[in-house]
Amino acid sequence: METSIEKPNPDSNLAKLEALLRSGKVQEALNYSQELMRSYSSSPEYLVLRGRCIFLNGSAENAKKLFMEALRLDPDFSKAKDQVKLIRAIERTKEEGNKAFTSGNAREAIECYSRALQIDPQNQNYNSVLLANRAAAYMKLKDYMKALEDLNKAISYSPNYTKAYMRRGNVRMQMEEYDEALKDYNEVKNRDPNHPEVDNCIRLAQDKSRRASKKDYYKILGVDKSASDSEIKKAYRKLALKWHPDKHSGTPEEKARAEKIFKDINEAYGVLSDQQKRQRYDMGVDEEGMGGFDMGGGIDPMQMFQMFFGGDPFQQGGFAQSGFPSGFPSGLSGFSRGGFPGNVSFTFRRG
Repeated sequence: METSIEKPNPDSNLAKLEALLRSGKVQEALNYSQELMRSYSSSPEYLVLRGRCIFLNGSAENAKKLFMEALRLDPDFSKAKDQVKLIRAIERTKEEGNKAFTSGNAREAIECYSRALQIDPQNQNYNSVLLANRAAAYMKLKDYMKALEDLNKAISYSPNYTKAYMRRGNVRMQMEEYDEALKDYNEVKNRDPNHPEVDNCIRLAQDKSRRASKKDYYKILGVDKSASDSEIKKAYRKLALKWHPDKHSGTPEEKARAEKIFKDINEAYGVLSDQQKRQRYDMGVDEEGMGGFDMGGGIDPMQMFQMFFGGDPFQQGGFAQSGFPSGFPSGLSGFSRGGFPGNVSFTFRRG
């Protein structure tokens, strides 16, 4: 006796396809929709789901064709109408942002791109483009931290988005993060060896990185090379308070930047506040030869900050009467709120 194989309920196939989309398994949904195409090519429901798969994979035009085909088969099919409206809305808002950006109105462009991002939050591929565009507008305003945040998110949405890597490299160059910029440019080079700009950008980042390897301590503290000891102390006091990590608990990017600047400020002060080190620095003696500032085994930036201020004004209850952290050598009690005593010196080693 012949055994019959029960065919699956057509609705269950479409329900599975919709469930894959709802769960964010876009590539799996796209593959499954391809398997169903022969059997469901005349189904408006299928065409909308297939179009949605294609739209989420970055092709608005091809998706729109499928939605229009679904409306041809059923002019009153509301799901198809909704998707057509959604695509038109997001494209219209994006175009408004592009026009504002081209006309030089970066703030209006940011507003448009932000509205567009809210229209279809699930569409990561399309939204990665919107984020990269908004980042370009933030760059126009020199708001590099927000530009970096948008580009990081765009790359997390679309890891193969070459333009986002290129733009992030440009942002990092503006932030003087030359080594990180070089990583992004090399990523572009690996993905697109014929990119028209990347070779020049790589050379520039390499040059900037080499030049930045010897830090300009006077520039870091914002003082002239002829600055007096009191001017150096005043500059350090102001910048150390401004960039203390405890004052920057926002995004990871903001906190990392504050920690780096705080480290550089303390390193600069560690050299320029020591007359012997400052003299050798001014003579151009290599930092390795002059001992450098050791952020590892010697005094770290936080300890220097605490010694200068007689404690940490951003923390309460962590210091003894002397103003030093618990366990700090008692022989250093000669420190005052004004800085280091003249008869105490430190040897800092470069890590």
